[in-house]
Amino acid sequence: MTTGGHVGYESWLERDRLVLLDFAPDVVGIASQPFWLHWRDDGERRRHVPVRASLSGF
Repeated sequence: MTTGGHVGYESWLERDRLVLLDFAPDVVGIASQPFWLHWRDDGERRRHVPVRASLSGF
């Protein structure tokens, strides 16, 4: 069920995945680039932003 909010996407593949998530009955939220991940790899600082996060209800 849709909430009516807009979630950005950068490709048709991402858009298609969002449409599927929008109609999945167990998905209660979708966020585009929701947070930064930070970690160290052999002493070098790394970071990454996930493209998307979806939350499922239980």
